[in-house]
Amino acid sequence: MIGEVFREALSTGIGIAGVAILAGLAVVSLAFLLTAPGDVVAMWNSPEYWMYNPRIAMPEWFNYFGLNLPKTEIVKLSATPVRDGIYELRGSLSWRYSATPSEVVIEVNSTTSNALLRLSIARPDGAEVSFEIPVTRRGLIRMNVDIDRELSAAVKRALGEGTPSQLLFSKDGEVLQGRYTFSGVLYSFDGGFASVRVVLYGRVHGLAGTDDLRRDLFVGIMFGIPIAFVFGVATAFTTAFVQSFFGILAGWFGRRVDVVIDRLTDIFLLLPFLPVLITIAIFIGKFTLSMLFVAVVGLSLFGSITKAVRSLTLQLKSSQYVEAAKLAGAGSMWIITRHLLPAVIPFTFANAVISVPTFVYLEAALSLVGFGDPFLPTLGQLLERTFAQGALYNGYWWWILTPSSVLILITLGFAFFGYALDKAVNPRLRRR
Repeated sequence: MIGEVFREALSTGIGIAGVAILAGLAVVSLAFLLTAPGDVVAMWNSPEYWMYNPRIAMPEWFNYFGLNLPKTEIVKLSATPVRDGIYELRGSLSWRYSATPSEVVIEVNSTTSNALLRLSIARPDGAEVSFEIPVTRRGLIRMNVDIDRELSAAVKRALGEGTPSQLLFSKDGEVLQGRYTFSGVLYSFDGGFASVRVVLYGRVHGLAGTDDLRRDLFVGIMFGIPIAFVFGVATAFTTAFVQSFFGILAGWFGRRVDVVIDRLTDIFLLLPFLPVLITIAIFIGKFTLSMLFVAVVGLSLFGSITKAVRSLTLQLKSSQYVEAAKLAGAGSMWIITRHLLPAVIPFTFANAVISVPTFVYLEAALSLVGFGDPFLPTLGQLLERTFAQGALYNGYWWWILTPSSVLILITLGFAFFGYALDKAVNPRLRRR
């Protein structure tokens, strides 16, 4: 019978549209996860993995509208030995973008703890900025010209007041395009060596941009889609079938069983769902997805589906095949499992599909108020980060729009398909 309902739902335009939306999101997300390098969750929570991404960058496709915003460029300076302990460094870059870098970072990877780096940046207009950088420890040293006091002061002495990373790549408020030359000398006093790179962070990145922690939002969205699917579908179907089972019990046994289940249903329907979950979270801390699943199912044992299935069961009790089964000596559980449950499954299935977006938004709402799983890149967590960092106030609208659009698409997909299923099992909708 489920197969017939599916075929009838997919024979409608709205059913096909819903399945197409959900299948498209699932295929794109699955393709990404199958090709993702390593553990996505560990990667998402590792600041080192994202260190070369720009901070709060727009999606790269913004450039198709003629913006010509910069991507991240890395200039590696080649080293030529001059004599013992002295290396000449050189590199260049042609800046062709219509905006300055968002950040400029000088990166020194050193095997010495006793060296001196003299570095100069020559602009296309002939202006030059010189830095003197003592290397006092081994390993990776990263210095942001906007934050490091000495580097910032050197830029301002040479080019005037302003943001150092913007001063280096602009003149009189206009972006200075052309070839930039990076040259310098490394003096090593203990025989070690240090490689030097200049990282020019862009203003666009990837298909969805980045957040304030430099994480690629496309990675979070692609991982958040299957989480939303799994949590929404598992919760919706579990609660729908549990409620249906209690509805069958109430309708079949009647009397005291019916009264108890009916009163419990009324109580559960009156519970303020989200405030109760928030109250629970205050005592137990942030919800993991498994904890949230248990809490939601526990608060949804009885509901509107219970009442609807109870009414349907009362109609089925008087049907001829049920009366025949009773005359043949069939027990209550045999009739429930062989006759009543299969009869209500299509109705339950349709209602479960329709309710999936409710639970997807529930997870997003809990994350938005700070009670979601902080380690999983769910769609709700992505949105929570936007509000925590004032994305709307600061005009980072794409940061909010991308995960919100995916949430809306998931909602539309399940709503369209659920309506088509409901139309297939509901005679009154079928006649419209």
